[in-house]
Amino acid sequence: MSFSESLIMSFANLMPHHFDATIRFVVGNRIISSNIKKIIKRKLSNIHSLNRILVVADTNIGDAVLLQNAVNMLKYYFPESEIDYLYQKKAIPLVQNNPYIDNSLPYFVNKQFISREHKQGINRSVPLQSYDLVINFYPFFSKGALKEAECPVLTPMQMIRNIVKSHDDNIFSHILDHLRIYIEEIIEMLPCAPVQNKEKFTTVKNKIYLSERTLEEAQHYLENMHIADTSSIAFFNPDTSSVFTCIPEWLQVEILEKMLENDFFDHILVGPGFNFKGIEKRLYTRISSPLKKEKLLILPSNLSIELFTGLIDRSDLLITGDTAQMHIAAGYKVTNNVQHVFRNKTILIGIFGATKSAIYGYDSYLPNHRDSDQNAPAKVFEGHPDCKNLTCIHKTKKICKTVRCFQGVNSDEVISFIKECL
Repeated sequence: MSFSESLIMSFANLMPHHFDATIRFVVGNRIISSNIKKIIKRKLSNIHSLNRILVVADTNIGDAVLLQNAVNMLKYYFPESEIDYLYQKKAIPLVQNNPYIDNSLPYFVNKQFISREHKQGINRSVPLQSYDLVINFYPFFSKGALKEAECPVLTPMQMIRNIVKSHDDNIFSHILDHLRIYIEEIIEMLPCAPVQNKEKFTTVKNKIYLSERTLEEAQHYLENMHIADTSSIAFFNPDTSSVFTCIPEWLQVEILEKMLENDFFDHILVGPGFNFKGIEKRLYTRISSPLKKEKLLILPSNLSIELFTGLIDRSDLLITGDTAQMHIAAGYKVTNNVQHVFRNKTILIGIFGATKSAIYGYDSYLPNHRDSDQNAPAKVFEGHPDCKNLTCIHKTKKICKTVRCFQGVNSDEVISFIKECL
């Protein structure tokens, strides 16, 4: 971490509310906003045709799922354009079947910040010289990483500014809403007008296009586990990408034990720990009653993401922190074959720590929150420690020695919501 980043984080931790007020004042400045828009407009001023567009996602699986909606929007306005999508390799089954993506480019590897060698590889492998516009959503992708592009390259500064500006519980909007606003702003500034009489997107339905194999694999897996079609299933995901978004183990144990005590479900699938290795086994060990444990089915770590997605769709409930599984569960799953129909009835509970639920989560009841695209309710439970501030969004750079992100989350409230839903 650079000295400047350390200084910012330290200031934010010492005076979180003063820091938030200062940053919101700066980004809300009309002069700054006007200058950002002028820079974008100047970059776009020489584009008179859009034959080819590249959209670059952020590096995580969840980002790949959500940001593919930028391609869908662009295709709506520019149906004749060829649109490519650069994203995380692990998300291939969740992206490659999207009919609006002309060329699927899964080049990002499982690293938060890609190496110089990897950036050079992208320059060699992706035909950057052939695009008329590059829209880059990866804020840590330096200009040099896309240096071969002979067209305007847009960074997500205006979108980040809008997110920061709305960092208030009363005016929050979801990342998908910010995405829609950002794409519409770009389109309004383009000299080459889109197809006439196109109505604007009022909402963005987050569809995930999957292969028929996703359903078949999940069905076969459950059959091999001797789980009947009529069984009620909960999916409990204990893993996230950061200690600041991972639900504390004691709280996870409390929720699991109370779910078992209330006998809500016939089976509870417990996902494996990819970042927090062995967490699923530790949770299993801490469950007090041996008889209750019979309902817990620990999933192995070698399951494909396609099978994960199928199992989530088959589940009546998913409980998770802020991570890719949450966005997968929230998305409306479809295939290009109408004979293969997903359930899309998963109740979604998201438990939030460092990140803000109104930006990243799904809730069917709270104002200024986005509902999931499931035919089932969604609910967020969020920690509100005094130290929470804007820098908490950038969880990979947090320097807190003590994790207080989940202060205020109560397992009884989670259980009460499940009772209401069932």
